[in-house]
Amino acid sequence: MIHKTGTTSAIIVVLDPICEVVQPPIKGHNVTLLCRMTYNWQAPGLRFDSPPELNVSLSWSGVSETTVTTTADPATFNGTLETYMTLENVSETIPSYNCSIQFHFSPGREALYQYAVNPVSSNCVTEPSRIWRK
Repeated sequence: MIHKTGTTSAIIVVLDPICEVVQPPIKGHNVTLLCRMTYNWQAPGLRFDSPPELNVSLSWSGVSETTVTTTADPATFNGTLETYMTLENVSETIPSYNCSIQFHFSPGREALYQYAVNPVSSNCVTEPSRIWRK
């Protein structure tokens, strides 16, 4: 993903996103799903003259209480976020669930280096799972 304004750009890479069932799903029990995404962000040449503020949020689509938000550290240019979702009293199968990471840039603080506020995102999806019998 590339976020670009004029001649200044930020490159965002999401490395090996993980969306999975944490433990073997057993009929009648609760099941926990994990979503973990590691990202790198940088400018060409590995530097910013004036780094933008980058806010990052991760959540299971349509499940508001799973949202995790942070401000990216402009000194390290990378980070990892993870969130969990519990499915209660599972029965026959666990369908696919979508997890999304959103990147929101704030305008720069210096007039010479301004960044657009358009967001970029990435997704991962769990594989459908069959339930183990008791």
